[in-house]
Amino acid sequence: MGENPSRLIFNNTSEFLNSYQLDMTKMKKTTFFFFLVFNAFSQCINSQTIIDDVTKVADKIISETSFEFENKIQTADRYLQIIDFDRIATDDRKIFLCQSFLDAKSDKEYQLNVSSNSNVEIFINGEKVIDVEEPDNHFQVLAYDMYSFRKSFSIKVDQGTNSILIKTAADKKTKIILAFLQEDNMLDQNVSFTLMPFFNEEKVYSNWVFIGPIDGSEITNEIISEEDITNTSFCFDREIYSWYLPPNNLVRKDVTKKDYSFNKHSYFEWHYANGQMLLGMLSLYDLIKNEKYIDHVKKFCELTLNTFDYFKYQFENLNELNGFNHRLFRRVMLDDTGAPALPFVELYTRKKLDETKFLIDIIADYVSNKQVRLEDGTFCRPEPTVMTVWADDLFMSVPFLIRYAKLTGESNYFDDAAKQILLFYEKLFNHQTQLYYHGWFSNDQTTSVAHWGRANGWVIWAITEALLYLPKEHKDYSKILDIYKNHVQGLIPFQNKNGRWHQVIDKPESYEETSSTAMFTLAIARGVLNNWLDESYTQYAINGWNGIADKIKDDGTVEGICRGTGIGFDLEFYFDRETPENDPRGLGAVLTAGVEVSKLIEK
Repeated sequence: MGENPSRLIFNNTSEFLNSYQLDMTKMKKTTFFFFLVFNAFSQCINSQTIIDDVTKVADKIISETSFEFENKIQTADRYLQIIDFDRIATDDRKIFLCQSFLDAKSDKEYQLNVSSNSNVEIFINGEKVIDVEEPDNHFQVLAYDMYSFRKSFSIKVDQGTNSILIKTAADKKTKIILAFLQEDNMLDQNVSFTLMPFFNEEKVYSNWVFIGPIDGSEITNEIISEEDITNTSFCFDREIYSWYLPPNNLVRKDVTKKDYSFNKHSYFEWHYANGQMLLGMLSLYDLIKNEKYIDHVKKFCELTLNTFDYFKYQFENLNELNGFNHRLFRRVMLDDTGAPALPFVELYTRKKLDETKFLIDIIADYVSNKQVRLEDGTFCRPEPTVMTVWADDLFMSVPFLIRYAKLTGESNYFDDAAKQILLFYEKLFNHQTQLYYHGWFSNDQTTSVAHWGRANGWVIWAITEALLYLPKEHKDYSKILDIYKNHVQGLIPFQNKNGRWHQVIDKPESYEETSSTAMFTLAIARGVLNNWLDESYTQYAINGWNGIADKIKDDGTVEGICRGTGIGFDLEFYFDRETPENDPRGLGAVLTAGVEVSKLIEK
């Protein structure tokens, strides 16, 4: 895994050319020397050498994609609580009591948020603290661990264990959702729900026990003593009432095997990282025409379509909000929509998967009509502050929009893609460094702290996609080409001699990062291939590939890819990010970079 000397020859040549002053008397000598060195270099690294590396990576992906599921008992979330009466109530409203415990890290007031389509009384440590007489079932997922409720209550919770009891009149359609949230609507993980005091052990399948249905409304918390709460039953009016656990749901989970190099999520889940990974695999297929690569992409897409109805049911009816393909059904951000759909729209365009059109249309409707935007139309997110522009979202949207425009023939999708590129440039581009910031905060119109590598990578990859698909006569084409060239000029000075760029591009104390290097490499290679850049930039693309190749292990595992990363408020946040082996967030770029540099060498 050390530096391969054959991959340093071209770097030495570029150093020679930069230092050697060419004049008319030395031109012939220099040209001849360059020819000898380049010829020697080309024998050491050629397009086949690159494709061998790329196919190793692609084959590793295929070998670690199980396409398998297993049945699991649904587990309970400790923070977001969904109490669904579908399997324990009847069609008639009856009284139910629901019991759990709160484990609080400190003694203070917390914000308990409540959504319910029935009247709810909530008691903390025997005292009624919430009485929802007017039901309000508004609940919305906003982003990762971020939620919206309309009813929020400030309640005092003691440090340690607290009892929480809910009384409600419920039928089969009743659903109560609870969560402690911070001011920014993120889950407050300083207080959690548990049945630990009831069982003296953790019960991961439910955080609640129930009593009911009960006729009448006379049973209240005052009748249930503290001793009754932790007993299995209690007596009221000569009737015995027993606490019981709700029925367990079985859910289907995707399988990632223990010996896989990456286990955070499967390679066949609907996920933005997998979307760009498979886009890279299609680019490999287009170059070498090995059917196993397009067959793998097709198998991925067919599985998604064939299981669509079940996993939609699991998400909506079994409340498996973080289960397999949950992003496909929550659709609250561009991460969930534009990028994961790329292999689907590609296969449909190639007439390889006609049945996916309904899904592509759903995604297009979200991106164009439902995604949150600033007043000027810029795509944004509710995190880490309200209405923040993320550089990442240029790739999460533009490559899909331009393909959908080509597919439908509707130019408004081209226009939206072009508009986003111009708006992101306006808000995120640093004209001094010629690099993009990771984020732009609309509340105070300031940028985030870092020129994060992959954020810049998402941007320049998206822009090259636009230049490939956007009609050259489009009114914004020349502006976008200038933006691309400006960005390249900003990136070149920060490339290391080994070909790689840093995690924070202009901070050499940060580690060298593979996914951003691959994105910059593919973007520069495309520039030379499509005459957006002159041929002198070839050296940077080839040197970039050398840096990537040194991060590919013999078995095809890729090292040095930064994990998923939100917008940080200090540089150390970026410096400390982990780099899991074979994280798909960089694999698509590695595949595409290899393909583009291989084509460049052939040219």
